[in-house]
Amino acid sequence: FDDSLVPLVVLGLAATPWLLRALSTPEDVMSFAVPYLRIFFLGTIPNLMFNIGSGIELLDTPGVLWPKFDDPDVGLRLAFIGSVKDTILDIELIAARFLTVMNENYHDRLKERYKLEFPADCEEFERLEMLAKKRGMLISGGEPDTERAAVMLLDEYRAGKLGRITLE
Repeated sequence: FDDSLVPLVVLGLAATPWLLRALSTPEDVMSFAVPYLRIFFLGTIPNLMFNIGSGIELLDTPGVLWPKFDDPDVGLRLAFIGSVKDTILDIELIAARFLTVMNENYHDRLKERYKLEFPADCEEFERLEMLAKKRGMLISGGEPDTERAAVMLLDEYRAGKLGRITLE
């Protein structure tokens, strides 16, 4: 570091989209830490250093998660919000579980957004299949493309298209 610069480190969970939505403007991101300075919005790219003016450099570090969760629901909720990479998980299972949580707690949001109601005796994976069919996400033979539906569902949730949702 240059001696004339003050290092500032941003710490947090890895790629936390709900936090990025909450801090959606550059002013939101920095106003709590460094008021009245030129503002930078970092996004989700870690390990970047920016000179934000007034002799301060900002380093965005990679997020860190603890290695084991006592409650499996904690891991699921972190997967729902994108803090655990989709590529290391079964995204269809995560989306099916997310649909179950949504159906139990935010039934009206699912009905409004996807024009879909699930029968009471519907299995988790059946909900994902129904969503894929409703959205016209089919593969050869008319089978529902559940992977595509899973990606779409989680992307829409993380983008805030399902509204404000509390997972706990």
